[in-house]
Amino acid sequence: STMDREVACVYSKGTIIPDTPLGNNIVSIHINRRTYLGRSRIIAVGVSSCDISTGEVHMMENTSHDNGDIIRFLTCYSPSELIISSEVSKPDDEIEEFLSQIGVEYSFCTFIDRTTKLSSISYQKEIIEKAYTGESSSIILEYIDTGTTPLAKRSLLILLDFVLCHDDIIAGSFQYP
Repeated sequence: STMDREVACVYSKGTIIPDTPLGNNIVSIHINRRTYLGRSRIIAVGVSSCDISTGEVHMMENTSHDNGDIIRFLTCYSPSELIISSEVSKPDDEIEEFLSQIGVEYSFCTFIDRTTKLSSISYQKEIIEKAYTGESSSIILEYIDTGTTPLAKRSLLILLDFVLCHDDIIAGSFQYP
């Protein structure tokens, strides 16, 4: 008797290819830009994902000019909604070009420009306390900070804030990233 075999999922460094979409994912992309020689450039991107049906959370940061990891992240978590944030008040040509490079059409995104209040540790604790009820916010923030780059953390905080503002029933059911 013969047995049919197929690849169910491929795992290797920087690559995850599931055989089916993973669920009801909302993804947050935080874009960091710097001005160099009078020209603004995107230098790093923090990305996080939350499956609102399970509370599963993932995050990553990309500091290279190669957007392959971001594209793989978006492919893997197949977002039903995408949140874009930056320090600018509205998306410009550079942000729209970046989104096009990673295969995202801006018209399907929610752009958030209220990221300045996320610099406040007290506001970060407030978000964490809502998302992870019953847990000490300082322990959760320390857990998120451990091994995590600042843009991935900011992306996650924006994502949690967004989800909690739209559906506070999920509060307390988020998993550690």
